[in-house]
Amino acid sequence: MMNEEILGYQQQVLTASQEQMDQGKQQLDVGQILESDYKMLQAQYTSDLYNIENTRHTIESNYLTLKNLLSIDPSVQITIIPPDSATLFKNLELPELQEFMNKSTNYLPELKISENEVTSAEYDVKIQKAGFYPTLSANAGISTGYNGSNLTSPNTGWGTQLWHGLGESIGLSLNIPIYQRSNVRNSVKLAEYRAQQVELQNKETIYKVNQELQQIYLDVTKSQNNFISAEAKKDAYLANYKTYSLRFKYGSVTAVDLIQQQTNFLNQLNLFMQAKYSYVLQRKILDVYMGIPVTL
Repeated sequence: MMNEEILGYQQQVLTASQEQMDQGKQQLDVGQILESDYKMLQAQYTSDLYNIENTRHTIESNYLTLKNLLSIDPSVQITIIPPDSATLFKNLELPELQEFMNKSTNYLPELKISENEVTSAEYDVKIQKAGFYPTLSANAGISTGYNGSNLTSPNTGWGTQLWHGLGESIGLSLNIPIYQRSNVRNSVKLAEYRAQQVELQNKETIYKVNQELQQIYLDVTKSQNNFISAEAKKDAYLANYKTYSLRFKYGSVTAVDLIQQQTNFLNQLNLFMQAKYSYVLQRKILDVYMGIPVTL
């Protein structure tokens, strides 16, 4: 998308270079400029033309890379539809730091896993402490005196023997851990140490995650500032380049001055594009941390 946008600017510059070269030819014919100045205008036009071709080649190469990543046949034609810039940047407003921190800490799986480990360790302590208490067990049973050898009598079928030979039992048992208390006590101590370790690890995880989130937010804020600054500079260099183009038309500046301003504008344009898409990428990283689906 960045190269597609740069291509649009380069085509506008090429059109301007064509006009400037035509103006230079007219000025050369009437003796207003030297032939060397006109040659420079021709060279700049040729350079702008090749810049467009190089950008087109870069775009085709990027499409090929994308097809390989998506396992698409290279012969298949695909088109990237860029998002509407106004809508895109309206949705890229930075949330407040506290809002970002709250949503991220409530969403991140790393923190949830750490919290679950703490809960699990606490339950393990309770389970080990249960060994100090007596246990009451209940049991019940049922049996039958069925014997297949008695089936010879017509009145002693298997159903009759099953119900007439039925036996039932029920019992209760109480287990008092008198001799195992030392073992239970050791198990409880080990479980408590484990719970303390897990709690410390959880606090360390929370600290590291909070530190990481704050740094990420600061990086995005810096990226936003770079984008805003680069956009202002781009607009300024563009206005300056247009002014020099107009002044060249009336012969008040040389071709060298004009080409220098054009070069300055194109350099700043590249910096602006990099800052713009860098901010878009980093801003979307915030959405990932907050559990918001990534859309453009």
